[in-house]
Amino acid sequence: MKGYSLDKKLDFSAHTVTNYALFYRCFIEFTHDAEIESITTRQIRQFLVYLREEKQHSKRTVSNGWVALSSLWTWAQKELEIPHVIRGKIAMPKFPRKLIKPFSRDEIKRLVEAARYTRAWKTRQGKRTRSKLPTADRDVAIVLTLLDSGARVGELVRFKIRDYVEGRLFIAHGKGLLYWAIARVKHSGVILPPGRMPSRTKPCLQPKRMNIW
Repeated sequence: MKGYSLDKKLDFSAHTVTNYALFYRCFIEFTHDAEIESITTRQIRQFLVYLREEKQHSKRTVSNGWVALSSLWTWAQKELEIPHVIRGKIAMPKFPRKLIKPFSRDEIKRLVEAARYTRAWKTRQGKRTRSKLPTADRDVAIVLTLLDSGARVGELVRFKIRDYVEGRLFIAHGKGLLYWAIARVKHSGVILPPGRMPSRTKPCLQPKRMNIW
């Protein structure tokens, strides 16, 4: 396991390494720390059933467990010449995938308004008003970046100014440590002045002047 962990720390994100470690710890306990060479396909099936029925994990979690174990045996086959007891023998457990419903234009407008202003309140004169939040520019930029790019929260908090280049947002911390560029940013990565839309060729506010982090 130490050799595998050391190897995968170079390929996987810290989050993935941590999640896989949890499955391996549970698997080691389930098999009473048996040698990997002695593990059979039947034991893998029993472990997956154990996760589902006794541990009462979701189908998605059981599927993730299958992926973690399959990754381990793929490495073991390559590095230790141990036969792969999962590939072609145990299909990856299926789980229902949630249909992601995009936000409507009205919902996006309300999200932005909530990030920009406080709740409405009454003055002593009985007039309803609201105040702009001190972190409004930052919060609106964050909301629009997430909506525009589809980035995960974990990726968002690791963004640096250098990741925003000529209207493109580069994610160097994505799932699987991929390095990829999002299509030209429309409304995110910039702070939009009220009533204005950003230019198609350059942001309303240059990244070096943005104080959103």
